[in-house]
Amino acid sequence: MQNLITYFTEELSPLRNIGNKDKKIDKDVESQLSLGFVDAMLKKNFKIREGGVIMAYNGRCYEMLKDKMFQNIVFQTLRQLEVGIVYITNSIKVITNNCLIGNVCNEFSLDKTYICFENVVLNIKTLEVLDHSPDILTDFIMPYDYDPKAKCEKFLDFLSFVLPNPKMQRVLQEFSGAFLVDRKELTIQIMCYLIGSGLNGKGVFMETIFHTLGGERNCGNFSMSSLTTELHSEYYVAKIDGKIANFDMDASKSDTSGGTYKKLVAGEPVDARFIRNEPFQARHIPLFMAGVNEPPATTDHTSGHTRRNLWIPFSVTIPAKNIDQRLLQKLLEEKSGIFNWLIQGKKFIEEQNGKFTEEEEITELARRIKIESNGILMFLDERKYVPQSDLVGSWLLLSDIYLDYISYCEENRNRNIFTKQNFGRFLTQQEYQKKNMTRGVAYCVYKAPEKEGDCIPMIDEDDDVPF
Repeated sequence: MQNLITYFTEELSPLRNIGNKDKKIDKDVESQLSLGFVDAMLKKNFKIREGGVIMAYNGRCYEMLKDKMFQNIVFQTLRQLEVGIVYITNSIKVITNNCLIGNVCNEFSLDKTYICFENVVLNIKTLEVLDHSPDILTDFIMPYDYDPKAKCEKFLDFLSFVLPNPKMQRVLQEFSGAFLVDRKELTIQIMCYLIGSGLNGKGVFMETIFHTLGGERNCGNFSMSSLTTELHSEYYVAKIDGKIANFDMDASKSDTSGGTYKKLVAGEPVDARFIRNEPFQARHIPLFMAGVNEPPATTDHTSGHTRRNLWIPFSVTIPAKNIDQRLLQKLLEEKSGIFNWLIQGKKFIEEQNGKFTEEEEITELARRIKIESNGILMFLDERKYVPQSDLVGSWLLLSDIYLDYISYCEENRNRNIFTKQNFGRFLTQQEYQKKNMTRGVAYCVYKAPEKEGDCIPMIDEDDDVPF
């Protein structure tokens, strides 16, 4: 920041002492000061990003000058120029606004092709290395050198211990590498949950990736509730716009499902606003990773919600006596090698066109989580009601299925019972085929009897109504 104050002071030196005897604002003097700052910005590498925030080139990459930060630069510059005190105390906001208007054509359009390191700029598509340049529009910088030959043996040993299944490691690497993918070029509409009780390594893994990707400089660390349901969530959305990733190390169980959640996970534009700035559409939404002990609550049981969740179980419990308090620091000594591991994961997911490797345990975990999130789904699973697919289906009356559901709820002392209308609507949402028949609404299901005689009467498929 001091370099910018020095720069502006030198550029505006012809205005030194201007208005130093004024007792009230002279609009002409105020205009000269504003134009002085605007002209200085046009000479240098300043840009304006969406949302009305000034970006300045720092010699390696661009960085955001938040509202108060830039106002402080203006304040310190005016003081060093010894202009009239009335302008120092009253004209800062006017000058700042004029700087935004005067530089509006110098748009900062984030290019996710490039990531800056201490030693070079990396094109993550071609792996070509370049010199730092203000022509490269990125604000990503890693606080270490890029080394394409670097290894990460400690990290891989750690990963093999906490996640012994090689196929799961592959899925985790694919998602972690996807953080580096430009979502405008490859559609990935998934949020990754690392699930398991404490002392299993998922927190250390997330912290390691968070810091390898540059920590708070390049990543968000906001909860999904702060981005979706909390008051002024648009402020938090603005803060993650353009980030590489967002990590929620210890996610809550609160229900965040719904429209905004789906938009964020899908990478669709979401309303955002920086404090004291105009609203805008956040269009550079990162991928999300969260650590949970158990699945968050949800009221959305549609396939549109469940297919957006990738669950990776961390099932190995590390004995307390074997916990290394310095493990994170040791792993972060391999940041350059871990970044290469991320690049490899990016290559995997791109080769698979955004599809993650299928793994049986992950698939089964997702199925169980979906079922256990809702009483009707548990009923359908335990009573073996399956939507017609490759199985031979039969038409069952909604009224008969519903009576079985009521019986199930009484057996399990479940007091949260759906109405018949909502029960039928839920079956439709779960893709059970529906049909109007003379005896009422029916659904096509495969019903495997629990025991001999335990069967619901079937309906003749021809017994239908022509509407």
